[in-house]
Amino acid sequence: NLTICGGNTAELALVDFAPGSVIYWYDVPSGGSSISSGTPYITPVLTASNSYWVESAIPGCPASPRTELTVTVSGTTPIVSGGVDQTICRGEEVVLAASGASTLIWNNGVTDNVGFYPNTTKFYAVSGTNGDGCFAVDTVLVTVNPLPVVTVTTNGATLTALMPNASHQWINCADNSPIPGANTQSYTATANG
Repeated sequence: NLTICGGNTAELALVDFAPGSVIYWYDVPSGGSSISSGTPYITPVLTASNSYWVESAIPGCPASPRTELTVTVSGTTPIVSGGVDQTICRGEEVVLAASGASTLIWNNGVTDNVGFYPNTTKFYAVSGTNGDGCFAVDTVLVTVNPLPVVTVTTNGATLTALMPNASHQWINCADNSPIPGANTQSYTATANG
């Protein structure tokens, strides 16, 4: 006999049978047609307790008496969500916030709803457990894109970023503030800096 959380399948196996036997599974104690053969048998997704019967037979001989196996469904499996996949540039903060269970634990040292700064692309898994003691897992892919390498050339007071087809914003080096309107590939400086 087996106990599972609702919303899962159960794996049932017959381990003690004569060599050469064929294993048959039923959803009735006698008569009826077999629902599967071989071992193990994987049940459909169960939301309520159910019984299954198994028998073995050597071809040409009578089948063994059916043995009942009961699958007890206790509790409901939570629907855990780690959120949507995220894509960032290296150095940007990521916050992963999960939902769907009373206890949520992330792998890779992540704390739920607390920012961190990943350096590489990675899957993060969150395990959620509810009050029934049932759990589920979800994963989130965080893709970390490298920062662009920008080369700047000068021609007198004109600066040109050698990165076409990109968004540009020139910065005042004195205070690291964006220069208003300086958002094209080239910028002509009006002061030293």
